[in-house]
Amino acid sequence: MGRLPTGQRKYQIQELWDSHREINRRLVSGQNQKDIARDMGITEAKVSYTKNSAVAQRDIGIMRGARDAISLDISVQIREVAPEALEVLTDIMNGDDNPKSLRAKVAIDLLDRAGYAPPKKVAHAIMHKHFTSDDLNEIKERAKEVGTASGVVVDDTIEEA
Repeated sequence: MGRLPTGQRKYQIQELWDSHREINRRLVSGQNQKDIARDMGITEAKVSYTKNSAVAQRDIGIMRGARDAISLDISVQIREVAPEALEVLTDIMNGDDNPKSLRAKVAIDLLDRAGYAPPKKVAHAIMHKHFTSDDLNEIKERAKEVGTASGVVVDDTIEEA
């Protein structure tokens, strides 16, 4: 990529710069190196060399600064219109002429944003194990040892009535 048609190892500088800028842009947007290489049809090594070069580090820093400034401006705008948006949502939620499903959706969204969201994903695992009587006796003995050592079990004898 970038070589002249003559096959010599001369490169088209503009093509290299364009490639480097695209790599930097994708890095700033959060794309990983492997995906950048695959999408652009270049090697991961080229992405890595470009990313780690002093020029790229400077350019990436400038791009991130610009991105952060834009994000800050947007955040300020959102904060300015948030009270009005909340009023609109409250009006929708409390409006008797709105369908119940819409009112419920707005109420759920408001609760979610207030930190009262239901769990999104419940993780669970089920394990099965079959114990022999020897396994159970060993578990009991270990429990007695731990209990006695910690002072929880004082006397492990069972009195029969």
